[in-house]
Amino acid sequence: MIRYPLEVSDIVQGSLGDCWLMSALAVLVKQPQLLERVIVTKDICPEGAYEFQLYKNGYWKSVVIDDLLPCDANGFLLYSEAKRKQLWVSLIEKAAAKLHGCYEALESGRVIDGLQVLTGAPCENIILNSSTIGEEEIDKDFIWAQLLSMYSAKFLLGASSGGGNNSQLDDEQYYKIGLIPRHGYSLLHIFHDDDLRLLCLRNPWANYVWKGNWSTHSRMWTTRLRKKLMPPDIEESSFWISFEDVLKYFDSIDVCKVRSNWHEARFEGTYPCFADHRNLTAVKIYISEFTELEFMLFQNDQRNVENSERSYLDLCITVFHAASGHVGLFKECSSRQIRCFVGYNTVLEMGEYVVICFAFNHWNTYLKSKDYPKSLLVIQSSKRLKMKKALSHKRIFADSIINLAIAKGARHEGREGMTAYYLTKHWAGLVVVIENRLPNLAIQVICDCSESTNVVSTRKTLFSADRVPPLHRQVVMLLTQVRAGENYTIIHRLTHYLFGNKVVQKILPPGIKHNPRINSELSGLHEPTPL
Repeated sequence: MIRYPLEVSDIVQGSLGDCWLMSALAVLVKQPQLLERVIVTKDICPEGAYEFQLYKNGYWKSVVIDDLLPCDANGFLLYSEAKRKQLWVSLIEKAAAKLHGCYEALESGRVIDGLQVLTGAPCENIILNSSTIGEEEIDKDFIWAQLLSMYSAKFLLGASSGGGNNSQLDDEQYYKIGLIPRHGYSLLHIFHDDDLRLLCLRNPWANYVWKGNWSTHSRMWTTRLRKKLMPPDIEESSFWISFEDVLKYFDSIDVCKVRSNWHEARFEGTYPCFADHRNLTAVKIYISEFTELEFMLFQNDQRNVENSERSYLDLCITVFHAASGHVGLFKECSSRQIRCFVGYNTVLEMGEYVVICFAFNHWNTYLKSKDYPKSLLVIQSSKRLKMKKALSHKRIFADSIINLAIAKGARHEGREGMTAYYLTKHWAGLVVVIENRLPNLAIQVICDCSESTNVVSTRKTLFSADRVPPLHRQVVMLLTQVRAGENYTIIHRLTHYLFGNKVVQKILPPGIKHNPRINSELSGLHEPTPL
């Protein structure tokens, strides 16, 4: 079924839009031992039954298929194929289709999704476009250093081209230069020589390649470099492109960190639909020496017809110093992303830590606890560690979000004795925390986000009014982007008065401290907490 040596050129994408899977397969060809883990039945089976191992929702799954493959009216394979009369590419594609429900479920995705399905290893997404992560400019030199380090470590790499609503370039500009917008490419090689930074990419379509600088017929090639990087037998679907052009036309680099001899632990849990601390996924970790860790947080994959209309939850991994009876100081966190899984890499020094996993865009759906969406936290570590599920206290939501906003949010001194914290960067939404340090006066706060679009609030409204008691903090607003890939806007106006101001009395009449009222389901997040 497999003809060695494996060649990247064997893999050809068909009429199915699964470039994310084909590009990931092309990267695995460079490390055949990883591909052999996927292919359990390695020889031709007379009965036509083949077994594969694929990774989904944090677990390896055994998938058995037959060898009947979709063909057109002329008997040619309709979807992917492998040259030299090999079957393994088409069979892996069929196994992935069975795992996710059907061939149509494989339409659209990023290379990081394919690398995860084929390896089960921690994956990271390096953002190349500053507009994707807010106003913060990217550090080009740092990203290049990251890529060189990861390439040297033999990590698997892919790239996703830009385009669409978030791109400054239209689709026609991509096609004109020989690229496909919103498409997945394999990243096969990286070359660095003085100021020259080049990457070798591959289009799984096996045609339609880069026409700009450093393309096959570019005049920028010297005889020495062409001999070194462009052998006569180079595959036509592979091409070299400068790092500057990658930053211009691509929006992310996908990294799959395949390592050996690391330790792994799994913690199953749920994503509560309101401030139900009893069902929150929290894990305590004991570190005795510097240790590198990889966190992977999963939700159920929705690559099937039945669930295709559902939106993914927003996932975030947060790490705090452990403290007795409450969440300690914030340590670090992943970006909050609306996708099937998020990953995060860190190095922790000696101490005790608690890892808390959040999702918010499904709140107020009023599901029973047994119906909460399932979560899985996978922790890989370079050293063997002691870990256990942590008991969550009633204020864990409020304490965690407040500490996160104070550490990562923008700080604004509203008046003497009052500070507002706004968390937006890497958050896919907004958190507003009010801190009242006055010893004997309450502060009345009106937060108006009603002009925001494509966001949902944990309080079910984009307008709130709250009375923050003396020496207390409160999460007054938490907004989340509803769907990934769709533009959203955050517009917020904060006005504040000392207690008793007549302007607020119509919104907060006597006896009412919060509008909308904070019921028992939301008190664990939005109730004021003592300083």
